[in-house]
Amino acid sequence: MESEPGRPTDAPRALGWVGPLVLGAAALVSARFLGREFAVGTAAGALLGMANFKAIGLVVRRVLGPSAAHRGLYALLGVGKFLLLAGIVYVLVYHRLVDPYGLVAGFTAVLALVLVEAAMRAGATGPSKENGDAS
Repeated sequence: MESEPGRPTDAPRALGWVGPLVLGAAALVSARFLGREFAVGTAAGALLGMANFKAIGLVVRRVLGPSAAHRGLYALLGVGKFLLLAGIVYVLVYHRLVDPYGLVAGFTAVLALVLVEAAMRAGATGPSKENGDAS
């Protein structure tokens, strides 16, 4: 389903090839300065964050899209995605497979990438008169 540029369904591209590259570099730097456990947590958090963001995009496109087919199913899958994510995080932290602070850092890094891309897109398009911005 293609969307018009600037529409809410126009997903950020930060999670393309640049996102994993930046997040991988962050994991390597954290391994050097903060230890292997923190780096594994950062990588796990980044992977979970990217998968979560992609799943949120899919659910939002399907639930709010023009096609009414299977909206309820995708809304239910959105809830199931949350439960699955919570279960994975619980297992990783409870069994001490990853450092919890690294997990949070990696998960948050995905959000930071998306916010940076949104700011770059907003700067590229400039102020909009239809939104009441002065030019």
